[in-house]
Amino acid sequence: MAISPVPTTRVSDLLTRQRLLAQAQLDQQELFRLQSQISTGQRISLPSEDAPAAGRAIELQRLIERKDQVRSNLQTNNTYLGATDVALGNVANLLANIRGTALGSIGIQSNDSQRAAAAIEVQRALQQLVDVGNQKFRGRYLFAGTNLTQTPFSLEDNKFVRYNGNEGTLSSYADIDLLLESNVNGSQVFGALSAEVRGTADLNPIVTAATRLSDLNGGEGVRLGSIAVSDGTYTSIVDLSRAANVGDIVAAIEAAPPGYDADPPSSRTVRVDVTATGLQISLDSAGGGDLRIREVGNGFTARDLGIFNDTNVGTGPIAGGDLDPRMTLTTRLADLLGVRASATVASAGQNNDILIEAKLRGAAQNGLAVQFVDDNLVHAGPGLLAGNETVVYSANAVAAQASVEFNSTPNNDILLTATTAGVGQNNTTIALAVRSADAGGVQINFNATTKTYTISVEDGVSTASDIVNAINADAGTGGAFTAALDSSLDATNDGSYVFVAGDVNPLAGNTGQSGGEANTLFVYVQSGETTANQVIDAINGDSTASALVTASIDPKDTRVLAEQGTGAVSTSASAITAGGAGIEFDQDSGLQITNGGTTHTIDVSSAETIEDLLNLLNGSSAGVVATLNAARTGIDVRSRISGGDFGVGENGGTTATELGIRSYTSDTRLDDLNHGRGVHRSAPTEFVGADIRIRRSDGASFEVDLSAARSVGEVLDAINNHAGNTGAGKVTARLAEFGNGIELVEEIVSTTATLQVERLNLSNIAWDLGLIAQGESISSPAATPSPATATIALVTGQPDVQLTAAAAGTLADDVTIRLVSGATTGATFDGASKLLTVQVAPGATVANVLSAINTEGTFAAALASGATTAPGDTVTATGDVGVTDGGQSATIATGDRNPVEVEGVFNVLIRLADALNQNDILEVERLLAQLDASADNVTLSRAEVGARQQGLDVLNQRLDTEVIDLKSVLSNEIEVDLTEAISNLVAKQAAYQASLQMTAQTVRLTLLDYL
Repeated sequence: MAISPVPTTRVSDLLTRQRLLAQAQLDQQELFRLQSQISTGQRISLPSEDAPAAGRAIELQRLIERKDQVRSNLQTNNTYLGATDVALGNVANLLANIRGTALGSIGIQSNDSQRAAAAIEVQRALQQLVDVGNQKFRGRYLFAGTNLTQTPFSLEDNKFVRYNGNEGTLSSYADIDLLLESNVNGSQVFGALSAEVRGTADLNPIVTAATRLSDLNGGEGVRLGSIAVSDGTYTSIVDLSRAANVGDIVAAIEAAPPGYDADPPSSRTVRVDVTATGLQISLDSAGGGDLRIREVGNGFTARDLGIFNDTNVGTGPIAGGDLDPRMTLTTRLADLLGVRASATVASAGQNNDILIEAKLRGAAQNGLAVQFVDDNLVHAGPGLLAGNETVVYSANAVAAQASVEFNSTPNNDILLTATTAGVGQNNTTIALAVRSADAGGVQINFNATTKTYTISVEDGVSTASDIVNAINADAGTGGAFTAALDSSLDATNDGSYVFVAGDVNPLAGNTGQSGGEANTLFVYVQSGETTANQVIDAINGDSTASALVTASIDPKDTRVLAEQGTGAVSTSASAITAGGAGIEFDQDSGLQITNGGTTHTIDVSSAETIEDLLNLLNGSSAGVVATLNAARTGIDVRSRISGGDFGVGENGGTTATELGIRSYTSDTRLDDLNHGRGVHRSAPTEFVGADIRIRRSDGASFEVDLSAARSVGEVLDAINNHAGNTGAGKVTARLAEFGNGIELVEEIVSTTATLQVERLNLSNIAWDLGLIAQGESISSPAATPSPATATIALVTGQPDVQLTAAAAGTLADDVTIRLVSGATTGATFDGASKLLTVQVAPGATVANVLSAINTEGTFAAALASGATTAPGDTVTATGDVGVTDGGQSATIATGDRNPVEVEGVFNVLIRLADALNQNDILEVERLLAQLDASADNVTLSRAEVGARQQGLDVLNQRLDTEVIDLKSVLSNEIEVDLTEAISNLVAKQAAYQASLQMTAQTVRLTLLDYL
């Protein structure tokens, strides 16, 4: 306690009174504080009274409040789990009763009425289970997952049960840092979702600038740090620690070439290209050097990026390893399944490099050469002007050419053509030498080393025609070129010009890049004037070229955006596309999903990303759940609908197969067909021999032994490769083009017989595969085939001519009918390119063309009923006038024998009722096994709920102890010790009384007291 001393020295009365008053006030404050502590039980009332203790107390109070909330959570969770346990108990009882009912209703002891009654009981149990699944407690559905506002189960047409919930779980804090699940979802308890139609294809996304580093290396990511980039003289340290995507890596490396921080800075540049699989890095070739990329310290960044290189590669490039990006929701569909072939046509300087990329993914456009040709070299007169570039594609090798105009005098222009097609004679110089008359005539000399073709003529004797003859004679003995007079500029060129000494010209002509190998795209340009932008416009504007490739500016070849593509291209520039791989994704056909007895056609053509694709699947009425698979390499699809067959098939294309989600493929095991029952030859004994006989429409037949087949693909191979299945009437076994299953297709149909399948040797394989209806010995006749047709207009605006294929089937589908001008009228058909070409002579009539088509024989042509076109009308249409379609082959289809089902309790009950009504003992036995598995699943779920409840009890007990301990610690921090406080109060009261007495005595003193 604080005591102010009584002044004993000679001081003023005022100071004495102030000191005494201060002591009294201090004693009063202490008394008030002690009285407050005793009355409230709190040692401190303000944090400032004991700041450390107050801080500890605040934290303890917060912790106790959180523990109180945890207690509330535990109590709430316990009530939910208790309600769930009761519901699961009801489910278990129902399943036990149903099992007994089903067992008592099969076999010879039961009759139809008993089985019908059992089926009704099963249906009632189904409704009861739906009601249990939809049970609500304290405002939320117990089995809806996290979709609390949606009724989990809906019974549709008393035949199917749809699960509207999800597989999520609700969690709440059971302690400060412990989450506890407080529900079980419907899929977990009832088996409300099917097994996955697992994505069997690695969709293999390509690397792009936007690819996140965390998605590289199969999701392992990149251990970021710094890398060292060296050219042998300078080394730059590139900090990549803040990079988020591949584009950041590219920008960082290109911004810090070796020597960029030297004094003065070097002029080196580094180019980093993003390829389909990783990074490609190179130095500028002008500076030479040795490109190396190393780690800094003990880092792993360069290795993780696949660009570590400590060997001599010169200026590069260093081709990085495969970074194997995983698929994400934002992955573009255009970046899946394949890579487009590409090339860069580079010219000297800037703003003139052109990127060439194939239109379609895959290897088909690998090896496409793109060559710039100086148009002036192949014309006697001036070539084209910039802005008028032309593009020519050649599937065959093209011989190099050079047009030689020896002087401006008429009658001496000559066109040279290499005797061998290809690039071998490209960039050959044509030289003219004039010698004195020596009666030696024109002499030809070709120097293959310098690629100089010298024409030596006699002064005043040799003519242009003599040169042509001499060149052609030389070609006859293995010479490099042939020659002809060029009349493209001089229409009356007769080759009569006589050469004189002044005509000597060592650079009379050059073949440039006019020759090319097969599969070359020639771009004819004006040398030194045509810009990259003009070349791009020419390529993209040409119908043939633009169907093959797309041209664009290389953004790395420019520094000023406004100058992109303005540089002149080089007539020596060329490139060959490479890197194309994989396939072009069939996004237009879509796919079919069969679920709950309904087939749904899903159009995915509008999807741009994986998320779009998943949304289209999940948002459809097909009742499926589509997600990325765990490895992020593909997608999985599951069914929400119990009681029906589920399958993913094609819609006339290959979409489902390419996505890897087709449920019936060549790899499907026969043992998995028919809900796992597989296919069987016969019972009870095996046999040796054929299983089926296939009768073709031409009367031929062949027997097929399928005993060795283990997969659907082996069944198809056994039929397609059978020695007796050959010739025009060959039957093709294939996967169904629409939906799922096997199709036997006869493209060329005869009228002798009908395509059918016959069961042999009591084998059940034909039944189990679906080739023959159960219980029958021969299949129904194949569907009646029909021919392909097209309606075309021979007179412009009057589409009333009908074309019908002579033979039924699909072989004549997709045939283009093309009208071209010619000297005579006739028709030809090219089956390989599916093109019917009709040559129309001037003034030809409709009747003439119809006759020509009918004479050719592939199609029958006639005027449609009610046609406005008359046979005598003149044909005015031209070009492509129609495409055939609608052909139908003779086909036997099996249907989907590999359906997926939701192996849960609802599916079991729905199918069990049907099986009881049909007395299908095998199906009942299969379903009873599933029922047992479902009951076990319910038991496990109930056990899990019980374990959680026990865990809650343990947590609750521990919580009680913790709260007591926390409150005890809090009490020690802020609560008063009453014994000590009362003792201090008594002492303070005595001190206060003493202070008052001293004050009274001091104030009473006068001067007389000191006399």
